[in-house]
Formats: sequence, structure tokens, C-alpha cells
Amino acid sequence: MATIITPYDSEIAVWVHKGQSVPEATIDQLAQKLRRTAPAVSQVFVKTSDGSDWMAKFDTKASMAIDGPAAIGRWVTTLQKYGLEFHAWCVPRGLNIDAEANVITQACKVPGVRSMILDVEPYANFWAGGKAGVRPLMTRIRAAIPGAFHIGMAVDPRPQHMATIFADEWFPFVNSVHLQLYWVTFGVTPEVALDQGYKAWAGYNRPLFPILEGYGTDAGSIDRARTLAINTYKSVGVSYWVYGQMQPGDFAAINRNMDGSVGAVPPGADGSTPTYGPTITVVGGGAGYSDGAYQGVAPALATFQTYQNTIGGIGKYHSTNDGVANVYARWDPQIKQSGWYTIEAFIPTTHATTGKARYKLHGVKNAPTEVITTLPQTYYNNEWAMIGTFQIDAAAKEAGVIYLNDWTFEPGLELAFDALRWRPVTGTSGGNTGIISNITPRAKEIFLKGKALGLRTNVFSKVGDSITFSPSFLTPIGQGQYDLAAYSAELLPVIQFFSQQTARVGNSFANPSLAAGPGWKADTLFLPAWSDPCGSEQCLLCEYNRVKPAVALIMIGTNDSSDVAPADYTKNLHRLLDTTINMGILPVISTIPPKRLDPVNNAKVDQWNTIIRGIAVEYQIPLWDYWSTMVNAPNQGISSDGVHPSAPANGATGSFTPANLVYGYNIRNLTALQVLNAIWKQVLS
Repeated sequence: MATIITPYDSEIAVWVHKGQSVPEATIDQLAQKLRRTAPAVSQVFVKTSDGSDWMAKFDTKASMAIDGPAAIGRWVTTLQKYGLEFHAWCVPRGLNIDAEANVITQACKVPGVRSMILDVEPYANFWAGGKAGVRPLMTRIRAAIPGAFHIGMAVDPRPQHMATIFADEWFPFVNSVHLQLYWVTFGVTPEVALDQGYKAWAGYNRPLFPILEGYGTDAGSIDRARTLAINTYKSVGVSYWVYGQMQPGDFAAINRNMDGSVGAVPPGADGSTPTYGPTITVVGGGAGYSDGAYQGVAPALATFQTYQNTIGGIGKYHSTNDGVANVYARWDPQIKQSGWYTIEAFIPTTHATTGKARYKLHGVKNAPTEVITTLPQTYYNNEWAMIGTFQIDAAAKEAGVIYLNDWTFEPGLELAFDALRWRPVTGTSGGNTGIISNITPRAKEIFLKGKALGLRTNVFSKVGDSITFSPSFLTPIGQGQYDLAAYSAELLPVIQFFSQQTARVGNSFANPSLAAGPGWKADTLFLPAWSDPCGSEQCLLCEYNRVKPAVALIMIGTNDSSDVAPADYTKNLHRLLDTTINMGILPVISTIPPKRLDPVNNAKVDQWNTIIRGIAVEYQIPLWDYWSTMVNAPNQGISSDGVHPSAPANGATGSFTPANLVYGYNIRNLTALQVLNAIWKQVLS
């Protein structure tokens, strides 16, 4: 089979059925959820039509419902803000050939729509046009759209269905096949589902892409299926069915790049505003910029044209090509420092009519090849457009370099450009900081419920394992053994606020928690304590009933990540949060710190934190990102045992001088106070 370049190469995607099938209220919220919980995902497949009807006919959520090209354009531009591509899919019925071809071609023509996937299945409410209906439908569609536009076909790949969907009739019109490898639905193992599907379609002479079950199964099965698809069956892209049904554990399981690495959450994905260092700008014709033509290109196509934009700058443009690259431009920012960079392109008013400008970025961390991001230039008007936020490895070859050529798979349009800029992310600011985020209106609702139940506003509980049980955590604050250094004005009031009342034994900072202990896992919290003062009462309830806190600082999972299944851990977190919220206590959930043991255990931390971040979003409760504050400390703030936070030799974990903020427990105590300060000011007051 000749190599077919597809828009799914090296990409991870999720499928969306319709707006009313997802929990988010807006497209923005859906995109934010994906960035937080599964940042490895770069594409969203959205259903645009069913038969001759736009999906709005079947969708009650007006903010997401697709009733025509304008609604698709909103999806395209909104997802673009978060570095996500829009791909359309539909169910052709074959009952009204002209009307169905019309809605499908309208969707394909919307700028920024990267592909169209036809869901062709041998069941009721799917294709009913018979063998004779395939070519009339597809001939009309192909005649109305550019020949290079990518059309895929999604199928139930079990061998008995090939004849009933008339696979050979679709063949001349489709560029790829997406195999619905639903092992739970089929009642088989992932190994059997993939074996049957790939064997049945191996001779179809089209690239095959797996659609894997992304919910209703376990993380181990998802991981095995993904690994088989990529390593054994050589798939160069993966998608998951279906967004809206996925739970936090599912998002953690699908959050894997093609090489198996865990997708990293970009700065700002928690709703905070990134802060930037000095911007690196490379302008057309300036230092770091170059362009040229590929070998053998005719002179008429071998150069860019220039234009003067409305703000006085000189830019370049070229006609787009649907089958080959003629010219290229290259921007080299000369990046010397590894880290997160927000990359943007200045798009002019004139000549920028392409919907698929393909920016090829080099030097992205954990990316074995260049990362291609598609930007619909036509939506922008003399403004900076987001290409994305990426981790750049300064040691990589061509670190941060971007290439752009005229091959966009579109004929007759124009590609235009001027400057590109790289903005190094130095931190986050705003209502949601990098330390505490996701303080939503629901937090206030929970607090007010607890207040009505008699819970104490200036009392909090600590819930967790040995890292919470340790006297290094907050006890020095409660005993007055602290040096706030530069943080005195900010944090002394919050210490005083939470020191007014006795929690149980001492104030909240010093009180030894009944809901924390060495080696504890999430399910330990629901075991009988069998000790004074709890008797046989569950550990968590014992703490809550005796302390009556308004807030619970929760960090649990370091021990679970060693040997507990992600689905079980997720279930236990749900139980923990449900119990806490039902009692009117506001849970503040924390990411777990890094591990410094071995690659497997270290990677589990990323997976667990993805679950934690996803649950914070799901429950709309505050997230304390302890992990992110640790990763840049010496040895990532972890002691020589590879698990517990480090502490100064003199035990002064309440000291926040620069010399002491290299230790993990000092960082935890400082951030705990900052978290409590934010909760006090934004929720409790």
C-alpha cells in the first residue's frame, strides 16, 4: 500500500456524540476539561449530522448544538484556543441522497474542519441505502469538496459485517478506516477484538486507525489495547469512544502520548492566567527567519509574494496546494532554556484564507518527531493566533523551530504570515493560581450547607497518609515555631484565623488527625479505627464527627499508586469526596508529590495526579497542586527514601526563608497556608 498521509498521524483523539451527552455547559468548558484531565488528546471528533439532519435536531444543549456551518465554525475556533483540532463525523443513511450529501459537504467546507468520518454500520438507524446508494452519495460529496479533503469511514470491524456494509463500494471514496474495537461491547478481550478487526481489514489498502473503548472498562485493558494497536498493528494514531461517559480514571488511562508517556498539563489549563518572561519574536526577513523552495519546483511557484499589512509590516503569502509542498518558511527562536512556551502566529487581514495552515514544531518534550498543529488562518484579522503551549527541550535538535509550507490539502486559497513569537511561561496568576485552582461557586454552596449544620468556620481537618500524619506537616505552625520571612504580611492573618479554636487537641494546625496514618490508602479511611477515641467508628467519620471542620485538606494516593488499580482508587476517591461533601465539609484535594524510585513508580504519580485533577473538575472542588510546586526543587523536594518530602536537618519545616524552601515539607507547609488563605478569603468570608 502506498503511504497515505492522514490528519490522524501521531495524534490522540476523543469522540463526542452531542452536547447533551457531555456534562459541560459550553465548548470552552469541554476543551478546558480535556486540557486538564487528558492533555495528550489533540483532536476532537464531533458528530455534525445524522442522515439529512444537522445534529441540532437531536441535541437539547443549544450552546453546543450543531445546526449548520456557523455552529461548526464556533466549535473550530473555540477548540483552537486550547490547541485542539476539530474533526467532523456523521451517520449517512442513504435515504435522501441529495439532502445528505448537502449537509455533509457543507460541514466539510467549513474552514478548519480537518476531516469527515462516515459512521457506516449494519444496524438499524445507520446505512439503509443498500449497495446501489453508496456511489451516488459519495460521487456527489467528492464532486463538491477538494479532492485532497480527507474522508474516513468508521466501521464495526468484525469480519461478518464487511459484506453487509458494502465495503468495496466505499473504497474509492475513503482515505482511512477507523475500527470500532469495543471489546467490552463485543464480550471479548482487547487482544481478540484487535486481532479480529485488523485481520478482517488488513487487505483493504487503506490506513487503519483504532477506536478504543474509553469507558466502562479498566485502565489495564485500555493500556493493553493502545500498546497492541501501536506496537503490534502499527497504528500511527488512536481515538477513544466516547467523551461524556468517561470518568476520571478513564481520562487518566487515555492520557498517553503515542510513545506511552503521560500527557503533561499545560500552564493555564486550570483556569489560571500564565505569566510570561521576555518574549522571543522572529519576524519574516529578520534574524532567525529563512525560506526557500523545494527541489524541482517551477519558478512561478518557487517564491513567496510580499504584502504590506495594515499596521505597516511586511509579510509574505503563497497560494495553497492540495497535493505537494512547493515552498517553505522557517522560524528559529534560538531557545536556550527548556520549559513551557506559548507559541503564537501573527495572522494578517489580507491573503490569509486557508483553513489548514500546518505549523510544524520541533523539539517538543517526549515527541519523537515534529508536532504538527493546524491553524485556521481565515478566522483571524491582524491579530495573534494561538498555535499552542508546549514543553520545549532546549537540548533537542532545532529546539522550538517551526516550519510552514504551502501544502494544506486545499486548492485555490492563500497562506499568509508575518511574525511568530515564543512566550516562556514563568508561572500563573489571577483568581486561580498554580497552587490553588478550581475554586468554584459550588465551594461556597458546600460551605454554607456545613455552616447551617453547625460546622466551625475557622477549623479544618487533615486527611491523608504518612505525609499528612507526620509532625513535620503544619504542626510547627500550630505551635508557633515558624518564620514566615517574606510571606508574613500575606499569611500571618490566616494563621491567626485558624488558630482561634481548639480543633480537638490543639488548634487545627497542631491537632493530630484521626484520618491520617502511615501507609494509609484511600480505602483505609473507611476502616474501623479500633482505638480511642474512635472505637470501631470509621477513621474518616471519627475525625469529622469530633472536629466538625468547615474544610478538609485531603492528600491520599502515594501508597495507592504502588499497587491499587486506577479504577479502584478512583472509586475510593469518589466515596471519600461524597462522604465529605454530604457532611457539609468543603474538600480541598491535593495532587501527590513526585516519587524518586524507578521509572514505573515515578510514572504512576503522573497517572494518579491526572485522576486527582479530573476529580477536582468533576466535583467542582478546589485543587491544591502540591506536585507542581515540588518538581523544580532539588531532588524534586523528596528525601533519600524516594517517597517522603525532604526536611531541613534541624526540623524547621515552618521556616519559609529561601534557604529552607528547597525542602519538600517546607514547600508543603507554605502552600498549605496559601491554599487556606485563598479558601478563607474566597469561600469562608
